[in-house]
Amino acid sequence: MLKKIAISSVILSLYSIQSHGQSSVELYGALDGGVRFLNHATAKGGEQINMSSNGYHNNNRIDFAGTEDLGGGLYTHFLLETGFNLGTGALDNTTNQLFQRQAYVGIGGAYGYVDVGRQWTVAHDVLYYYDPFSLTYTPFLPLSAFSDGTRVSNDIKYTGLFNGLSVVADNAIAGTPGDFAQGASRSLGLRYSTGPFSVGGAYGYRNLLAIGTTYTADNYYLAGTSYAIGPVKVFVGYSDEDQKGASTFQAIKSQNIWGGISYEINYQLRLQIANYRTNINNPNTGGYGKNMSAAGLTYSLSKRTDLYGEVDYTTFRGVGITALNPTGQSNQTGFTVGMVQKF
Repeated sequence: MLKKIAISSVILSLYSIQSHGQSSVELYGALDGGVRFLNHATAKGGEQINMSSNGYHNNNRIDFAGTEDLGGGLYTHFLLETGFNLGTGALDNTTNQLFQRQAYVGIGGAYGYVDVGRQWTVAHDVLYYYDPFSLTYTPFLPLSAFSDGTRVSNDIKYTGLFNGLSVVADNAIAGTPGDFAQGASRSLGLRYSTGPFSVGGAYGYRNLLAIGTTYTADNYYLAGTSYAIGPVKVFVGYSDEDQKGASTFQAIKSQNIWGGISYEINYQLRLQIANYRTNINNPNTGGYGKNMSAAGLTYSLSKRTDLYGEVDYTTFRGVGITALNPTGQSNQTGFTVGMVQKF
């Protein structure tokens, strides 16, 4: 009897070890301590020195991620991600959402995976590969704000990779009684890469709640390409967003055109240079826009720690200039320095 018990205990122990090896849970994140100087920061031309509430080069965040191997090529995974203010330790949002960055669970296999919850938009997933700055410096570089929103709740997203072709599609459920379309959104993104060349695009449609119970349509288009020449990668892209106005139902068109390079000088030092041109045509206020040129250096002290520095110059134009720059100033120059620690 004792021999049977001992054998059973060994078998159970081996099974527990095997089961434990099939699943994992990780804790990781980033802390970005940066300082930014901006001139012409007030209507009278005053200067400002600021510390971003959620980081400049990287967002301050804590991630809880897990995977489990189900066998037969199937697996499940989850992610809970929260952002915080490095200076105060508070959540970096005004809605008191704990996992306001991402919160989803999904299942995957040989043909891709499906995730359900709060996630990055499809436009964001595609745009990341065609922005010379890879969607860093999000508080002031323009593409994050115009990437069809950065995240969407109540979302069902599919992601698949087939011989260099990446496919991303999603549908966000609004939960409106009696009408599946009101307040919902859906998107499709494609990206093809072969050798040094990559090209991609995305389309998104949102039926947004504008005023009261009035829902208005919003269409978003994105196209980008990149080509690597040794350590230098060249980027070109275009995005277009057409949103109906709640009162006039006239389309407000927002366009972004950009180009730039990313240069891996060596294994520690990376240079990024880009120019972004934003054009907005609002039938109610007229046309306006801005042009931003930026250059940044990132130096890796280690695999986990980076030092960064950035300079940018922006000019504003048009009758609706205060929509992009509340100070009304025609130009601004900014400098940003900081350190990122990843764990």
